[in-house]
Amino acid sequence: IENDARAGAIGESVYRRRLQGVTPIDTLIYVKAGSAIGGAYLVDGVPQVGQGGLAGDISHIPVEAAAGRPCKCGNVGCLETIASADSIRADLAAAGLVYENNAQLLAAARDGIPEVATAIRQAGTLLGHCVAHLVSFLAPQGVIVGGALSAVDAFTAGVRAALHQSCLPSIMEHLVIESSRSGREAALWGLSTLTPSKISKENRS
Repeated sequence: IENDARAGAIGESVYRRRLQGVTPIDTLIYVKAGSAIGGAYLVDGVPQVGQGGLAGDISHIPVEAAAGRPCKCGNVGCLETIASADSIRADLAAAGLVYENNAQLLAAARDGIPEVATAIRQAGTLLGHCVAHLVSFLAPQGVIVGGALSAVDAFTAGVRAALHQSCLPSIMEHLVIESSRSGREAALWGLSTLTPSKISKENRS
């Protein structure tokens, strides 16, 4: 019906409107960072789907820092190969720190393992430098980081630092950069806004 990143973006916009003392953000870039990378863009609360519904898929944008890294899409140098939880685990494993799954990785981050915290912040920084191009072009009200990695403060801190480094002060002055307030329920909040008629239409397509 909706991909998880787009549903998460809608859900975050809806959820923020229900919170007291929280600024509503209806024009936003939403980045879902977990085992993979996803993204979505809302304008006035409406998801921009683009041709074939592919708008927002930032995972396979080529980035210099990922040069030479093979991606599951068949290309090399995609953002997902350096900014996802799976890529973080792979890099740590190459350095001798093995985590069998992303739950173990996040637990290590919560336990304050320095190498893990550094790797996660670096991934957030690399993601942030990529998102900075989108922020400069689209000038949204906010950048919201969702997905499993958003639960690690170091990751969102890396995104924030990269945006401040790469974007003009005039854009950054009022830009909200936060981890998702709706957390793991972001996509559910988004899906709950779909009307039965839209669901029926999507199922017929």
